[in-house]
Amino acid sequence: MTETYENLMQLLSAALFNAPCNTKLTEEIRTEAKKQAVLSLVDTQASATLAQNIRVIHEHRQLHELLTANGIPYVILKGCASASYYPVPERRTLGDVDFLVYEKDLNRVDALLRDNGYTLESKLCDHHWGYDHDGRTLEMHWRINGIPEGESGRLTEEYMSDVIEQAGLKKCGSGVCVMPSDFHHGIICILHIARHMTSSGMGLRHLCDWAVFVNSNNDFPGLLQACFESIGVMEFARQLTALCTRYLGLPKQPWAGEYSEAFLSDLIEDILSGGNFGRKKTTVYEGVFTNSEGKGRLLTGIRSMNKIVCNYWPILRKVPVLLPLGWLWFCVRYLIRVITGKRKMLSAKTFREADKRSELYEKFRLFETQ
Repeated sequence: MTETYENLMQLLSAALFNAPCNTKLTEEIRTEAKKQAVLSLVDTQASATLAQNIRVIHEHRQLHELLTANGIPYVILKGCASASYYPVPERRTLGDVDFLVYEKDLNRVDALLRDNGYTLESKLCDHHWGYDHDGRTLEMHWRINGIPEGESGRLTEEYMSDVIEQAGLKKCGSGVCVMPSDFHHGIICILHIARHMTSSGMGLRHLCDWAVFVNSNNDFPGLLQACFESIGVMEFARQLTALCTRYLGLPKQPWAGEYSEAFLSDLIEDILSGGNFGRKKTTVYEGVFTNSEGKGRLLTGIRSMNKIVCNYWPILRKVPVLLPLGWLWFCVRYLIRVITGKRKMLSAKTFREADKRSELYEKFRLFETQ
């Protein structure tokens, strides 16, 4: 780990857990913190990020007022819900406004949003519709993203079935929003991290989200261990927690266990090398060939493409014979992005890095159920 990374970790430890820190904020640290979406945590003068946070918080409150005034049950996902566990919630970098409604209310909420100045941007995804409101992005979900297939997925759906009913009001800036219970937020958080960690990458912001969430619960095992073990994410939760203790100053959690310095070092380097949502990587397509299940590279690539194209066109799940058309679209889109400079051409390095990540991710034992 470079000196810049080490100093950034010390500053984050101080911001999150009031750890002693004599590190000065340099331009190099500030640049890296911005790439990891944690600048406002280490630089209280980061006016642009803080101003953006204030605007997004206001967007959350506007949405709350609109939905509650019309009697529509909902719950915020991530965003301000994650920020609520921070010492100073306004310093957690915010992006989109994600919220969950009942599937039966989709058309009603869609009409309400459009009548109130929200522009529908996309209906292609299989778990949310996207909207724009004065330049800010909102995603209306009817299903939690990142739920796996098989028995683990069935159990996760069962655990999440009452997320709206069990949600409650929490402070959001100068107002309130409906946010998940600790139990449901823990599931949402671990699924979100697992999905990004094993694809494009996640960056430090989501590791910080996990650290402050764990720190807020005096009895984490009592809250989530049985659930996490049943859906196959408890080992991953232990690893993340040990990582937060080693690098972010999270007080030691006895239930997390011990992991080798080499493993934790490889894990933090993988997170740091990707940046927020993997945007630092030379090619995000490395994630297409990365998996945590020990599958071959070709099979992994096909499965990854299938997931991507089915997210855009859910009908392909029902008519799999049309999947080759989705693969063609995926390849054409990739070539266009290469030509326009938005992506780099696949290389031998891409596959080597994917193999290296796959070897690391196998240790997560994600979604392995007994």
